[in-house]
Amino acid sequence: MMYAEEIEIGSRFDFESYAMTAEEITTFGAKWDPLPLHLSEDIADGTAFGRLVASGVHTLAVFQRLAVLAAFAQWDIFAGRRLDDVKLLAPVFPGDSLTGGLEVQGIEFNHPGRALVTCFGWLDTSRGRTLELVAESYVNRRP
Repeated sequence: MMYAEEIEIGSRFDFESYAMTAEEITTFGAKWDPLPLHLSEDIADGTAFGRLVASGVHTLAVFQRLAVLAAFAQWDIFAGRRLDDVKLLAPVFPGDSLTGGLEVQGIEFNHPGRALVTCFGWLDTSRGRTLELVAESYVNRRP
């Protein structure tokens, strides 16, 4: 586990690739965001995108998973604090591979037992950037 003192501003953590499937989009959509454009190709055909598209909440959940696998699981995290300036820049379609990363932008040692770590995060597809955000987490300091 990495303590806050071991994390450096400017550190970058690249994500593994994640393939988004139609089945996953429709399953997530049916449970968590049942708008027509997330439910089936047939229904989505009449929507603004003209095809099935992943929910923004689903895209954010994929970001979280990839961030945990690339960085957060290695940090001694006390708790997440905030997601800020979340931008859904482009749709995610079935067959898209999502990649991205985190870059540490700041560390505030403002508490005796932990520090606030601020990261810029993003996801891309082959067509370009699809998600940007700022994530804040409290990371424990060395005992």
